[in-house]
Amino acid sequence: MSWRTTWFGSERPSRGWAVAVSALMGIMLLGLGGLFVRFVPVAGMRGVPMVIVFGVFGAASTLALVVFSAREGRLRPGNGFVQTAGRLLAITLFMPALLGFCAWASVCKALPWAYTRAFGVPHEERTVMRTDYSHRRRSCDYRLEGGAMENSMPGYLCIPESYYRQHPDQDVEVVIYGRKSALGFSVQGVRSVQ
Repeated sequence: MSWRTTWFGSERPSRGWAVAVSALMGIMLLGLGGLFVRFVPVAGMRGVPMVIVFGVFGAASTLALVVFSAREGRLRPGNGFVQTAGRLLAITLFMPALLGFCAWASVCKALPWAYTRAFGVPHEERTVMRTDYSHRRRSCDYRLEGGAMENSMPGYLCIPESYYRQHPDQDVEVVIYGRKSALGFSVQGVRSVQ
């Protein structure tokens, strides 16, 4: 089995199928990258309007993918009611949400973050944030929450345990620094004012 079969599901995929699969994988990879960057998008790139826009995008791209898969002969019913119902549930509920979220993370976080890191101007912002401790398996235990990061995802910055011990569960004034552009604020670090 070659890489083509692994990637496209066929040794000789049609051009349209290859483009569709590559575009979806690109959106997914950019979206994954967007989850890990510390970037606060401008107000127009977050909130309920963006949920609606990217929800519609997710639904439309899922519909396009289903239609294209049916034309290519790749959409097959399952081996029984449970498997067929599971596939329909995945297509109608999970695919639109996943594609919409990944597209948002790509368009409103990953790409603006890269642009801002490359072309933004140095920026500092004084803000009040709250120290917090909560044991996490996949992220940091000691955090600064709220303030300038309140409108971001994730809405926190990691801090050393020693800083948390000096200010346990308190509001602290800090300076967040990084780069800023018309698309938002790329946070590179934080330092205490005190």
